Amino acid sequence: MPNQYTKPQLQVKIENPQDMAKLQGKFTKAYFKQLKIHLPKNKNLIDELIDKIIKEFPD
Repeated sequence: MPNQYTKPQLQVKIENPQDMAKLQGKFTKAYFKQLKIHLPKNKNLIDELIDKIIKEFPD
């Protein structure tokens, strides 16, 4: 039996499909913030990407 904790899982109930864009923006921001923490040698590129994402998906 596979270990149920080996992969992170995200379950979200989406009431309206238009809510997906907001959720996708939040996920993308969080994803790139994690990359920034774990890949310091690519920090400038990732900072640039995060800035672009934040402009595209304002809170």
